[in-house]
Amino acid sequence: MKRTFSVKKDPTIEAQDNWLIMDYRQYAAWRETDEGKNREIVFGKFEACSEDDSIIFMECNEKVSKELKKDCHRKHYIRSRDAETPFQVMSYSTMTFQESEIYGEDVLEDTECNVEASVMQRMDIERVRTALKMLTPEERAIIQDFFLHRIPNTG
Repeated sequence: MKRTFSVKKDPTIEAQDNWLIMDYRQYAAWRETDEGKNREIVFGKFEACSEDDSIIFMECNEKVSKELKKDCHRKHYIRSRDAETPFQVMSYSTMTFQESEIYGEDVLEDTECNVEASVMQRMDIERVRTALKMLTPEERAIIQDFFLHRIPNTG
C-alpha cells in the first residue's frame, strides 16, 4: 500500500499552502538532510479508505497524533471484530442518519417497554409478597386456593 507524507515547509506556520507532499523515498531522503535530522516531527496517521488508496502521514502536534492513533486503534478493533463474527460491528456513538439530527443512541430506545409501569408492577408484587408473609399459614392457603383455583379452564 502506498504511503504519502505531508511535512510542513515551515513548522512555525499554520497555513494550507505550507505542505510538502512526499512519497516514502522522498521522505526518507528529506530525513537525511540537515533540516530533516534537526526537526522533531510528530506524525498523525490517516488510514487508507481502500486497497488502492494511500496511507497518509501528516505532521502535527502530539495531541492530534494521539487522537489519530486512538481512532486508528478503534478502526482496527472494529475490523478484527468483523473478521471474528458474522455480525456487523457498529458504533452507535458515531452512527448518524442521512440528512437528519438522529444519532445512533436514539435508535436503541425500546418503545415497547414502559419502564415506569414495569417498576411500579415490580413494587406492587413485592408489596403483595410482603403482605402474604404476614398472614398465617391458613390465611395464606385460603388466598392461594381462591386465586389459583379461580383461573378459568381454557382447555
